[in-house]
Amino acid sequence: MENRLENGDYVLSPGGVLETVDKEEAQLQGAARRLLIQRGSFVYAPDFGCRTFSAEQAAAPGAEQKAVLLVQEALAPLAGKVLLQRVHLEETGTSVQLRAGSMEKTVLVPYA
Repeated sequence: MENRLENGDYVLSPGGVLETVDKEEAQLQGAARRLLIQRGSFVYAPDFGCRTFSAEQAAAPGAEQKAVLLVQEALAPLAGKVLLQRVHLEETGTSVQLRAGSMEKTVLVPYA
């Protein structure tokens, strides 16, 4: 079992015990982690994470298609476990909608 994360922090129950997540939520948390960490940040895992682009690049023609490719690249190791449902460019970042089993999660990947 994996511990529940919210906004980068562990979530405690009212009794002070770390909350855990089920398999589907753990897969979605893992996908969110891959999207929010800059690709190349870890020396020993250079392929972990997501390549992002700036707000200026997001305004360029074809940016949404490029964003889909970057998200697919980041989530490739989770193929078959987490499904990419939608990628949409917003003012502050790329909104990514994911599904694992019956659970859905939307992740906002901020522009670099």
